[in-house]
Amino acid sequence: MFCCIFALFIACFISLNATMTQITINIENKSIVPHLKKILSSIEGVSIARTARSKGKATGVDKALKEARTGYVNHYSSADDMFQKLGI
Repeated sequence: MFCCIFALFIACFISLNATMTQITINIENKSIVPHLKKILSSIEGVSIARTARSKGKATGVDKALKEARTGYVNHYSSADDMFQKLGI
């Protein structure tokens, strides 16, 4: 965890221009997320962006994968076959 935070500090201080730098951190152990958020929030100029996934909302990809898993898909042998079955 120290390595991730140290790398975050380095990345933030390297870019001293007026643009905002974003960093994405992937965390396997969910139990450290509150601690990491608390540490990052205490740093001046650092904010934590919320994503659709962190709010619990399913993204389009999540919905598509769920449809594929449940079998809610159509199979066509060709584009002509698809148009014919759709009545187009």
